[in-house]
Amino acid sequence: YDMMVKFGGYGFNKSHSVAYGIVAYQTAYLKANFPIEFMTAVLTSEIGHSSIGAEDKENKLVTYLEEARRMGMKVLPPDVNRSETRFDIQNNEIRFGLLAIKNVGSGAAESIVNASREKPFATLDDFCSRVDLHAINKKAVESLIKAGALDGLRPSENPAAARARLLAAVDEAVGRQQKVKADLDKGQGLLFGSAPPPAHTSAADAAIKPLSEHDTLAFEREVLGFYFSGHPLLSVKAQLKAVATHEVSQLAPSITTPVRMAGMISRIRKMVSKKTGEPWAILTLEDLTGEVTLLCFPKTYASGVNNIAKVSAFVAATGRLSFKGEDAGSGTPEIIVDEMTVLDASVSRYAKRLRLKCDATLGTEALETLRDALEKQPGPCPVVLEQETSEGLAVLEVDQRVSLNAALFEAVETILGERSWSIDPGNAPATISPRRFPGKKA
Repeated sequence: YDMMVKFGGYGFNKSHSVAYGIVAYQTAYLKANFPIEFMTAVLTSEIGHSSIGAEDKENKLVTYLEEARRMGMKVLPPDVNRSETRFDIQNNEIRFGLLAIKNVGSGAAESIVNASREKPFATLDDFCSRVDLHAINKKAVESLIKAGALDGLRPSENPAAARARLLAAVDEAVGRQQKVKADLDKGQGLLFGSAPPPAHTSAADAAIKPLSEHDTLAFEREVLGFYFSGHPLLSVKAQLKAVATHEVSQLAPSITTPVRMAGMISRIRKMVSKKTGEPWAILTLEDLTGEVTLLCFPKTYASGVNNIAKVSAFVAATGRLSFKGEDAGSGTPEIIVDEMTVLDASVSRYAKRLRLKCDATLGTEALETLRDALEKQPGPCPVVLEQETSEGLAVLEVDQRVSLNAALFEAVETILGERSWSIDPGNAPATISPRRFPGKKA
């Protein structure tokens, strides 16, 4: 017994260090020499353990996918006509496995793969008629649609339109095929096979509005755990730049002044103070360059952060930068939050001015429409109109001040076209000094 006690003082740790060292060497060798095979296996190993939908847990599937992309590998989306049950390699690219989609179980995935090997699925009705609807319920079909796995059934349409129309048709398609199979089970099958689907009309499809970019990406995150086809922050890139003093990639120990970060909340971990019993939260803020931890202690959390802090919310957070770890110079950055506001309010508050760009052909009627659009969004932000003329660039300072939000930007783009506006950040010098044109206004 005395020998066992003495050995336990160092032998346990030593034995583990040897085992971990061997595994680390083996996996490093595989990653270096068989990178795509290694990453495909790692992704498959995470199926069933992924924390899709959990706000307070890291989704390791996302971490591994980002690593695969960083290594230069292309990850193909899920596809009911091409995917296997697990991640696999196709033409030296990684194909997303059906089992990694939320609500799709092993029975459902195997039924899809087996049926697609016999013959590719052509339509939603064809899909529902040939898979096992005992294993694949309506919720699973909806998840496949949201993940983009059924996009190939409507190849002539963009994903936003295809998914909207597939979601609109899923109730009827699944219900119809379930009824057919129930009749067959009772020996009441149709003389000439399954019931024909309703006649397809382009007019009916046209009445179904395509999903917005936000909804398309939100659905992907809901069932895959991440945004596959894009990033929602790309649509507010100009607003982020106007508000933030720093991006995540710029955070360094040399920064001693308060920082203002802008981005999207991707995770929330709600806490309770052991000392006072008051609630507080640890948030993960994501911008286009990375992620940073936000510490919202009880006083700040109760000041309104508790109402703002939601997963997928666009926010701006001001606070003090600190670094977690023994070595502050190389630790993980954290921000102790003093204030948090929604992004739209922050843009109007911190932006220096809104710039609108148009050419000399813009008529009086369009200018009046633009003026009306600006007046509908009153706020604190100045506006200048830049117009290309034969004599050069004319800059007109507009009388209206506005609140910067998505509704205003959409209205401006409708009148002036895409990429017709930009924001001068409040923390950066303006590129052009506007001058007032007497007697003119937009």
